[in-house]
Amino acid sequence: MRKTLIIIRHGKAESFGIVSEDYARTLVPDGVKEAKYTGTALRKAGLVPDLYLSSAAPRAFYTLRFIAATIGADPDSVVGDRELYSARRETLLRTIQNFPEEVNCAAICGHNPEISDLIPLVAEDSGRLPFLNTADAVVIDLPEGASWSDAGAGNGMLRFFFSQPRRRIS
Repeated sequence: MRKTLIIIRHGKAESFGIVSEDYARTLVPDGVKEAKYTGTALRKAGLVPDLYLSSAAPRAFYTLRFIAATIGADPDSVVGDRELYSARRETLLRTIQNFPEEVNCAAICGHNPEISDLIPLVAEDSGRLPFLNTADAVVIDLPEGASWSDAGAGNGMLRFFFSQPRRRIS
């Protein structure tokens, strides 16, 4: 079965300076709405991950929990990993390459610029690869028969790019 990777940037968060450290920033109400919007789009596309992995930073972790719940998954299935908060794209890639083979669809949620910089490592670069804004998601299919350890050859196909409507969400 083909492996599918969903790469997600966290939803809109508190401005830096409202909290004492960047790690502690959490979602604002618009960020919650963005996450639910993304979850709805993924559900409508028939995408239900077997694995949900996020940076443990609250803004990323709760983005993925809201997405999982909107898809219909148990939000408690989201795993937060503190190392993903400051992980470089190569570390994110190694994490993906170590996903269990029984997982066919995985979602990973993190922070820019690294989460956007991960996309060209996994997807074939046709010159149109997106940079993720808040709660945007890309869906990349690995080649038929590829395992997670094959991710990173730049041979994945960008199947779907979901972008938030760039308006105030009310």
